[in-house]
Amino acid sequence: MQAIHIDNKKHRIEIKDQLSKIILFLRFIFILNILNTVVYYLVFYTRQDLLHWLWFAFALLNVYFIYFTFTKVSKQHIIGFDEIESVDQYTLIGLVLKLKNGMYRKIFIPSESEVAQKLVRKFNKS
Repeated sequence: MQAIHIDNKKHRIEIKDQLSKIILFLRFIFILNILNTVVYYLVFYTRQDLLHWLWFAFALLNVYFIYFTFTKVSKQHIIGFDEIESVDQYTLIGLVLKLKNGMYRKIFIPSESEVAQKLVRKFNKS
């Protein structure tokens, strides 16, 4: 269960979810895929066929995903109001907080919920 608390006295949002564990699991899977590609190249290093290039493309895609999870996805549980640039609403995901440091924090709650509406009104003044 996810709990979001907007603390106006301390000017911050407290999010209690499992996003950090999910991101760690994804990073592990991406690294495992890259290691799998390295093993494939060590075993079949003389073959030059379509599968060889597909594995290479797959490894490059996983490197990009690892880079993305380190540079663009935030795992913060306590976010100050001054760190938030804007709040975007999506039907399937819920809310995405765009932080001033260029990272994004996803909050998986229904867009119609009261907390989501408060956050959108508070940070999207335009």
